[in-house]
This record gives sequence, structure tokens and C-alpha cells, in this order.
Amino acid sequence: MRSRAFSPETTSGLEGGPVPDGYAFISEMFSGIQGEGPFVGVRQVFVRLAGCDLRCAWCDTPDSLVRRGPGRAEVRPGAREFRAIDNPVRFEEAADFLDALAPSEHHSVTFTGGEPLLQPRAVSALGDRVREAGGRTWLETHGGRVHELESVIDVIDFVSMDIKLPSSSGDFVPIEVHRAFLEVAAAAKTYVKLVVTPDTRDEELIEAARMVEAVDQALVLVLQPVTPFGRIKSAPSPDRMLEVQSICGAVHRNVRVIPQTHKLIGQM
Repeated sequence: MRSRAFSPETTSGLEGGPVPDGYAFISEMFSGIQGEGPFVGVRQVFVRLAGCDLRCAWCDTPDSLVRRGPGRAEVRPGAREFRAIDNPVRFEEAADFLDALAPSEHHSVTFTGGEPLLQPRAVSALGDRVREAGGRTWLETHGGRVHELESVIDVIDFVSMDIKLPSSSGDFVPIEVHRAFLEVAAAAKTYVKLVVTPDTRDEELIEAARMVEAVDQALVLVLQPVTPFGRIKSAPSPDRMLEVQSICGAVHRNVRVIPQTHKLIGQM
């Protein structure tokens, strides 16, 4: 697979115009079940911000990659009834949509995407609103936008950072950028997720696990077997996942294998 290196200083892969100050561009907002990582099963509000500067081969939210058209917001938690969001939307109006989903009654509010750190002011403003309501905040990110993380980390309680490997993602974030990101993310409760495909190379797994170990021996490294979607037609075999865990576990002891469980139970 031909891969393109990411730079934290540019947004060369981003399609769609800039978002005006005081506005957010939201793909969707809803209440659901977290299906990935060590917090799998908790109830969260998902705020999916539109626009991404990567094009990962396995991306299962392609509609959120480009800032185009209206978004949608669930009218109440779990209703699966939605109303339109006219994008871009003022922070105040976006916060009203969020309040309707009772953020303090959930484990946390997840800012996801797309790549949420392409809209750091929206993350900061809505994160403040969640905190004021007594809720907690969660950031799901590709782990490349270090400066933007620095600007929002004060309103973030949890960080889920992906590691993007050259052999499998299509676009990848250099390992030294991931390391710098994790050093900033240490102010929150953080874990690392690495999607494994049939093309994932052992030497890249070792490099990633060594980086996580060097940053913090206690960090959880989640190995997530890819769910076939889009350009990805098959998942790694059960035997391969055992091998991958052993490879990473020889370098970093806190390694878990967790699939996308929300796909298994039919959740969004």
C-alpha cells in the first residue's frame, strides 16, 4: 500500500473551507455505546466534527471526512430521531443540541470525527459547556495535531489516540509526532489504539510498542483487528492477532486485543 506521511504543520489532506471563528462544523451528535478500547461498553454522547486531514484505508465514517452540507443531532438520548444542524453552527446553538443529550448523565462526551483537533476552538468551547454541566470529556484523535492538543488539553479528561502505521493506514503519522502528542496527552487519562490489518508489518509494531513504553509503561496499548470496510477487504486471522500481541507484548507489557464491539451489537 502506498502511504503518505502526515505533517502536523499543514492540513494538505483537508477538503472543505475553513470554519469561521465562533462556529463548528458538525457531522452528527448522538448518544451511544462506546465500542472500542478499554472503556468499551460505557454510554457516551458522540460529537462528530466534520473534516479530516488523513484518508485511512479502513475509515468507517467517510461522510465525516469533508465539510459539506447539514449535520444532524439526536433529539434525546437513544431516540434515534434526528433534527438537522445547519452548518456551520454557532457554538451556542451547538451547545444547546448537546444539552438536549444530557451529557452529565453519560460516562463522557466524545469529540470525534473526522479529526476533532482540526476544530480546536469548537472542542474547547463545547468541552467547557460539558464541564459546566458536570460532565466529562473525551477526545478521539489520530494523534498528529500536537499544537492543537496543547490548546484544548485543559478541558479534556480522556484521550484515545490512534497510531497510524505506514504499512496499513494509507496515510500515516510519524512515530516521533505520536510521541510528542502522548507527552502532552499525559495530563488526561490516555490510552493508545493501533488498528491491525493483514498488511501490518512486524517492525512497525515493534517501533510503535517501544514508543509507547518509552512514554509511559502504564499506558494501555489496544490492538484492534480491522473491521473490513471500504478498501480493506479482510481482517487479520485469529492466529495473526495472537502473534501481533506477542510481538508488542515483548516490548510493552500492557497490551490488549479488543475488536470494534459496537459493530457486533449493531450500534452506531
